[in-house]
Amino acid sequence: MTIEEYWDDCTSQEKESFRRVLRYLFKKTFVVRDRDDNGASRKMFSFISHKYAFMTDYLGYMGYEIALDRDNGVAMLRSTEGVDVMTGHLRLKRIDSIILCALWTMYSDRLREGSLVRNFTVSLTDLSFALEKFGYKDTIDKTTLSNALSLLSSYNLVSVKGKVGEPDCVIVLYPSLQFALSKEGFEDLAKASEERMRAKSRKDTIEMLEDEDQYEEDNDGE
Repeated sequence: MTIEEYWDDCTSQEKESFRRVLRYLFKKTFVVRDRDDNGASRKMFSFISHKYAFMTDYLGYMGYEIALDRDNGVAMLRSTEGVDVMTGHLRLKRIDSIILCALWTMYSDRLREGSLVRNFTVSLTDLSFALEKFGYKDTIDKTTLSNALSLLSSYNLVSVKGKVGEPDCVIVLYPSLQFALSKEGFEDLAKASEERMRAKSRKDTIEMLEDEDQYEEDNDGE
């Protein structure tokens, strides 16, 4: 059956759902089945699952495809030409990338622990500890963190419950995080963070030695 024939066999409601889901995917990149949005994402995921072959054929003409992970409940729009769809219109600052890396690490750790839960909830304290491993804990203020989490939320990677800075604020990590950062991308960020920490350590050591030299000079005549 050709795409034209398939389209002609679709009901008007299916055609509208098709348009809505495609617009959503191009805007958000990810559809997360178990996202807490009163079942809207579950309906979109179900539609993609049932119309997967048709949607894949249609998108193939434009150089795209849908990666469908039914176990994790994630549908992802991606390019067949090796271009990262998300980063194609998502301009991550360095600090945003570090926060994404920390969240990715926390999600991966939970999976390795054998948890069967797909949406993990973490506190801002948990995130602070994760950022500390990359040497960025004390350089991220509340506004920067809030903006970064808002950006990542807009692509269905996380959602924030509460206001950043409030004691009851928590972050929900979605399984889409697994596909947002490649192993190579993580390693690059980890390497850059390690170099930053080494540079900071060298600077702190130099400053400490200079303080000691100054102290000795100040006390030579006593």
